[in-house]
Amino acid sequence: MSQPPGPKGGVELGGGQEPAGLVGQWAEFEAMGTVVRLRADGIDPAQAARLARQAERLTAELEALLSRFNPGSDVSRLQDAGGQFIRVDSRTAEVLEASVRWREVTGKAFDVCLGSGELSSDASGRWRLTQGAKLDLGGIAKGYVADLLRDLYTCAAGALVVMGGSSISAAGRPSDGTVWRIGLRAPGHGPDQTFGTVELASGALSTSGDYVRQAEEGRGMRHRRAMILDPRTRGAPATEVLSATVLADQGMAAEALSTAAIVLGWSGLARIHAAHPEFEAVLVTETAVLATPQLAGVFQPRTKQFAS
Repeated sequence: MSQPPGPKGGVELGGGQEPAGLVGQWAEFEAMGTVVRLRADGIDPAQAARLARQAERLTAELEALLSRFNPGSDVSRLQDAGGQFIRVDSRTAEVLEASVRWREVTGKAFDVCLGSGELSSDASGRWRLTQGAKLDLGGIAKGYVADLLRDLYTCAAGALVVMGGSSISAAGRPSDGTVWRIGLRAPGHGPDQTFGTVELASGALSTSGDYVRQAEEGRGMRHRRAMILDPRTRGAPATEVLSATVLADQGMAAEALSTAAIVLGWSGLARIHAAHPEFEAVLVTETAVLATPQLAGVFQPRTKQFAS
């Protein structure tokens, strides 16, 4: 959010191309430290342009609430409240509630609080952050925004929202009746090299991993090594997971769980999946590609190292 791209990465549309069945023009704008791309099928160009302008205004509004770099945001207000309860926008509260939930579900493998801080709310719906703690919603807010933008396009036959290279939210189908087909970038390789594809008919997808990120900066390119840290130790995760892709109904769940999967590894994520089977996942390690069983027929690997 008004920051360099974070540790998310690795989602490429069709291995660097548009999803199957897509033709025509994408709407695109910069926000939240990345490029937001929007696609609507089944509506006329003028209506699509109006919706794209609404999407850009909504994204700017949400970024103003959720960015830790904006002194007037709800995040900054929580940090400056000295541990006192304050009222926040209802949309901020949604993100905070999801953050607390997935922190608990993952055993703090996903945590928006930097250091030893904690979030809590009272019976009246006010929120507080531990005094002196810092808050970063960058690892979950893009999924929330992507879902809200997708929901703007309820008049379209199909809609796709892409937040940079990490978070995607989809509904419906392309106008030719096919599916949104998403290529998953192979860790350690260029953007055109994928290890497989997934079909996303409706819902959200997020990929986390240790990728070399590239972002346009003027006419040049800026390169940055991204790393996800274990919030419990503040060190590198003690797993061999290079990339984690999660499909879920909601973008915030997908984002939180894809980050946690890097920290917890396959066995840790499998334990969460046993208790919360409403998501599916594909993990890439040094030696294998692992997927939850329900992805059969949806995930198509491009490697022989595949297990479920």
